[in-house]
Amino acid sequence: MRGTLREPTRSVGSVLQANGGIGPGFDLLRLALALSVVVFHSFQLTYGRGWNAGNGVAGLAVVYVVPTFFALSGFLVAGSMVRLGRVWTFLAFRALRIVPALAAEIALSAVLLGALFTAFPLAAYFTDPGFWRYFSNALGIIRYELPGVFLNLPVANVVNGQLWTVPSELYCYLALAALMAMRIATRRWLLLGAFLVLAIGECVLGLLPGRHYTAGVLQSAESLVLCFLFGVVLYLFRDEVPVSLPLFLAAVLAGALTARFVPVLALLIGPMAAGYVAVYLGLRRVPRLPLVQGGDYSYGVYLYSFPLQQAIVATLPGLREWYWNLPIAAVAALLFAMLSWHLVEKPALRARRFLVPSTPEALRASPSGRTANGGAS
Repeated sequence: MRGTLREPTRSVGSVLQANGGIGPGFDLLRLALALSVVVFHSFQLTYGRGWNAGNGVAGLAVVYVVPTFFALSGFLVAGSMVRLGRVWTFLAFRALRIVPALAAEIALSAVLLGALFTAFPLAAYFTDPGFWRYFSNALGIIRYELPGVFLNLPVANVVNGQLWTVPSELYCYLALAALMAMRIATRRWLLLGAFLVLAIGECVLGLLPGRHYTAGVLQSAESLVLCFLFGVVLYLFRDEVPVSLPLFLAAVLAGALTARFVPVLALLIGPMAAGYVAVYLGLRRVPRLPLVQGGDYSYGVYLYSFPLQQAIVATLPGLREWYWNLPIAAVAALLFAMLSWHLVEKPALRARRFLVPSTPEALRASPSGRTANGGAS
C-alpha cells in the first residue's frame, strides 16, 4: 500500500458529537472575551482614551471582540432554538438567561454604587428623576448616567458603558424569533440566504453618498445582529463545516484585511470571519480549569467590570494606571460574576422546568451556557 491514508477532516458537528455535544473550549473562550473587554477598558477608563478602531493589531482585535461574542452566542443559542421549536418558549428561555442578571446589576449600580459615589446629597440623589430613569436599562432603553456619579473621571458621567450592547442583544433574539415564526430559522439554506441578503444590502448602503464605513461599523447594531445570525447558520451547517486550521487563519486574515482596508465589505466578511474564529477556538481542547468549570461567569464579568473599573479610578487616584486598574478590576469582576451566577443566574434558570417537560432532552435545550446546545450570555 503506497503512502498512508490521511485522517479525514473533521466537521464541527463531529467534534461536538465526540465531546457529548460540548465544545471543549466554549466556556474558556467566553470568559476570555469578557476579560479582554476589561483589558481594553483599563486603558480607556484610566486615561480617557482607547485604541483607534482598526488601527494596528490591537485596534483590530478590539473591534472584533464584541462581534465574536455575538457570533458565538448565535451558535450556542441555535441548539436551544432547534430543540425548543416554539417561539414563545425560546424567548422565555432567553429572558431567563439575560434579564435577572441584568436587572440585578442595574439595581446594584443605582442603589449601592450610585449612593456611594454621587456628589449629590442622598435625599436629592434618590429623588432625582435620573435615578429612576436608570432602571429603563433593563428594558433596553439605555441611559449611562446616574445623578452626580463619576462627574470628574477621565470618562465622565458614565456608570456602565457595557450596556450599549443590550439593545443589539434584544434585536438578535427578536430577529431569530421572527425567523422562527416564519419557519426560516431552522431551514439552513433559507437562513443563509436571508443572512446574505441582509449583509450584502448593508454593504450596498455603505456605497451611498453620505455613508462612510470604517472598521468601527463592526460594532454597530446591524453588524452584531449579522454576527449572531451567522453563528446560527454555522450551527445549522455544523456537519458540513470543517474544523480546519488553514480556514481559521484565512478567516482571521480576511476579517482583519477587510476591516482595515475595505470596511465597506466588513458587514459581509466580518460576521463570517468572527463566526468561524469563535467556533474554531471553542472546539479546541483546553485544560480543565476549576474556575471555568464552576459556572458561566462570562456574562457577570461583562456586566460588572465597567462600573467596577470606574469605581477603582474614582477611589484610587494615586493608582490611575492601566496596569493597576486591570488586575484589581479583573479580580473584582470575577468575584461579582461568581456571586451573580450562584445567587441570581443559576437560580433563575431553574424556572425552565416550568416551561418544558422535565426530560433530559428538554433540559439540554436550556440556555445554561454550559453546552453547545444551550445559550451563551
